[in-house]
Amino acid sequence: MIQFRRIDGAYGIPVFFQQLPEAVNPFSIRWIMFTGSADDRTVGDDGIYHWFEHVPFRGTKKYPNGPAETADRYARYGGLVTAETGLVSTTFWAHVPKRFWREALDVTANLVAEPMMTDAAITAEREIIVKERRDRLSDAFASALYHLFPLLWGDHPLGHLPIGSEAAVSGMTPELLRRSHARGYARSRTVLFVAGDCSPDELREVVAESASALSNLPLTERRAPASYGELPSWECGNTTEIETPFQTSVVFLLFPVASRGDDPAQFRRWTRLEHLLTDGDTTAPLLRITREERQLVYGAEIFSVLGPDGGFWGFLAGTEIDKTDALREAFRDVLQDAQPRDPSWYEYSQDAIRSTPGMRVVDPHAYTKIADRRLTAAGEELDDETYVHLLTGTPHQEVVELLDALTPDRARTIIFLGTGQVE
Repeated sequence: MIQFRRIDGAYGIPVFFQQLPEAVNPFSIRWIMFTGSADDRTVGDDGIYHWFEHVPFRGTKKYPNGPAETADRYARYGGLVTAETGLVSTTFWAHVPKRFWREALDVTANLVAEPMMTDAAITAEREIIVKERRDRLSDAFASALYHLFPLLWGDHPLGHLPIGSEAAVSGMTPELLRRSHARGYARSRTVLFVAGDCSPDELREVVAESASALSNLPLTERRAPASYGELPSWECGNTTEIETPFQTSVVFLLFPVASRGDDPAQFRRWTRLEHLLTDGDTTAPLLRITREERQLVYGAEIFSVLGPDGGFWGFLAGTEIDKTDALREAFRDVLQDAQPRDPSWYEYSQDAIRSTPGMRVVDPHAYTKIADRRLTAAGEELDDETYVHLLTGTPHQEVVELLDALTPDRARTIIFLGTGQVE
């Protein structure tokens, strides 16, 4: 089970630690900096903060010799050190044999704190990022996601994904990166998750030493996603179609989600509805209707962004070029289906929520990743016990009322319509 407990860390940094048995060899470290792509335009153009999942691995003040000392340091042992950028945060993490945990914690902390950001590093990573961007845009799903957020939210800070534009990539300089780092990275925006076999006292000692390099500039404190301002309203009830060259069409049926200030139960209600429609896999309403009964998809999923400013919640799937209208209707029928309104199905879903933690294998990396995801979506750290209590304590009638409110006139449907020009 996921059972992180907060311990007193140095410099006011929240440290969430789960001590695992001696028999568990893998050790997971996850530094979360609550600065992400939504902060790009405070310092320049779209895509700036995405660079920090790349350039630090070319060398830091303490580990200057590139990937051999950073990303690939533990590759021979099956370990990994990497980073990823989201809308509201950037995460630096390590998954290593436990005998290296002290060193790995220091390496990841230095990636966060002291990237060198030289001309040579930027030149090398510029080509990598351009190729990454082109690779993503050559995939039907990744391309759809790239174009979705500007359609939904326009010039709002949350209206673009981390990868940014090719023009912004081409114009990057060391000076701009250093300025962006100084304005976005500090102890006051840091949270650390650790899962593995060590003692709390050992962990405190290593964190105090490694985190000393983190900037102490008085940036606005963030220990969870920040608010970026009211989201633009949608024109609901309509369908937007955009032609793409792909063989696959990608269909979104999305509903606006109110801000957390207007709906304090935002995470609990929408997450409980997700379980109600997906627990049970192909016997659950979503896959039963879209896959088993109508054979429109191989897979379909709930797709959502929840945060202080609100967001969206809905369905995402790919289908054949000529089946997009049928898939849109199938999504609507999932919401009207009798199964999620049946009390016996609600109890089935309750059992699934209660049972999942006990069936989870001991995996430190999965533990820290799930904890990160919950903190980002809910705005607070939730262990398994709290998560289960929160969701199973939600009355069925409350979820049904939410479901009943999801009518076609409140939805925004966006179809990236494949034309079959490329495989």
